[in-house]
Amino acid sequence: MNEASNHFDVRLAFVLDDEPPLGVALCKMLAGLGIDARSFVATAAFLSALEAGNPDLVFLDLALGQSDAIDVIRQLEVRKFKGRVMLISGRDIGTLLEVERIGRDHGLSMLPSLPKPFRTADIRDCLQLSPALQPDEPDADFAGPKRKPEARMPLRMKA
Repeated sequence: MNEASNHFDVRLAFVLDDEPPLGVALCKMLAGLGIDARSFVATAAFLSALEAGNPDLVFLDLALGQSDAIDVIRQLEVRKFKGRVMLISGRDIGTLLEVERIGRDHGLSMLPSLPKPFRTADIRDCLQLSPALQPDEPDADFAGPKRKPEARMPLRMKA
C-alpha cells in the first residue's frame, strides 16, 4: 500500500501554478509521497480538468498570471469542491493567512499554506499535521500550526 493511503488518504492532487518548472517539481515531490498529481499552468485548463476528475487536494499558487488564487477560490466554491486546498506562494505569511481565511469564508477546506521555497518534507509535515483528509468531511476550523502573521498587505480583489 502506498504512503498516501496509509497517512494522507490523498489519491489525486492538482497543482495550479503559472511557473511550469515548479508545478513539475511539486508533482515529483508528491509522487515521492505516493500521491498521483497533475500540474496546470492555466486556470482554464485546471477548471476543465476539475470537471472531469475530482482531486482530493489542490495546491494553489496565489499569483497566476491572468488570474489569482481568489478567482480560483470563487470557482471552487461555485463547483462545490469537497477536497482540500493548500496555498503555495513566496508572498508573506500575512497574505497567505488572509487568503486562507477567504477560502474558508467561501466554504473550502483550507490546509496550512506552504511558503515557497519548500521541500518534500515540508509537504509531508503539513499533511501529517492536518486532520485526516476526508473530502466529505471538511474541517473549516483547522487553521494549521500556530503562525505569527506579518504585516498584512492589501490583496487584489476583482469585482
